[in-house]
Amino acid sequence: MYCKTKSVLKRPRKPFLKPLVSKGVVKPHKDSRVVRTKPNLYVMNAEANPKRNLIICVCTANVCRSPMAEKLLQHALEVEAPLLRSLRVVSAGTSAFAGDGPSTHSVQVLKKVGLDLLGHRSQPLSQALLDRAFLILCMTSTHKLILESQLPEAPPPYVFLFREWLLKTPGDIEDPYGQTLEAYEACRDSLVEAIPSIIQFLKTHYPS
Repeated sequence: MYCKTKSVLKRPRKPFLKPLVSKGVVKPHKDSRVVRTKPNLYVMNAEANPKRNLIICVCTANVCRSPMAEKLLQHALEVEAPLLRSLRVVSAGTSAFAGDGPSTHSVQVLKKVGLDLLGHRSQPLSQALLDRAFLILCMTSTHKLILESQLPEAPPPYVFLFREWLLKTPGDIEDPYGQTLEAYEACRDSLVEAIPSIIQFLKTHYPS
C-alpha cells in the first residue's frame, strides 16, 4: 500500500528517475566527492559539497508519511545546535505528482501535536533534490531499494530507513492510507520514536 489521494488515484504512476538515467542526467560514479564504504554502498563526502544541507524524507505519493516525517524532524532540529538547525528537511515521493495536498488524517494527527501540515504540496523525488541531499530517509525498504536500483553505482547522499537506528524495533513505517485516525496516530508515533536516533546520527556524521 502507499499514500495517495483521490486525484492521485486517477493518474498513472511515473517511473522514478529512469528517464534521468536513460538521458544521461544521472552521471556514472566517477565523482571524487563520493566515498565507497562497503560493496554497493557509496556515500557523499559532505565536506566536499557544502551545499548538501537537505534531508529528504521519502514515501510513495508524498501526501501521508513523508510530509509528517518532514514536519516532525524539522521541528526537532529547531532546538539543536546551529549546525543542525541549518539543515533543511523536505519530503518527496518516488511516484508522486506535484501539487497534491496532504491527506486529511495526516493534517489532523499533526495538528494534535501543534504542527501545521495544511500548506504541504507533494513533489516527486528529483535529481535536483538529490544533488543537494546529505541524507535520504525512506519510509520502507521498498523505497530504499527503488533508490538503490535506479542509482546503483553512486547514490549521492546517505540512504537509510527512517527507523534504521532503532535497535529493538527497526523496520518499515507502513502506509496508513484508507485506515482510521488511530492508524495515522500510530504512524506519527512511529516517526516520533525514531527521531532521537536520527538526531544522534546527524551529530556524528554531519560535518562541522
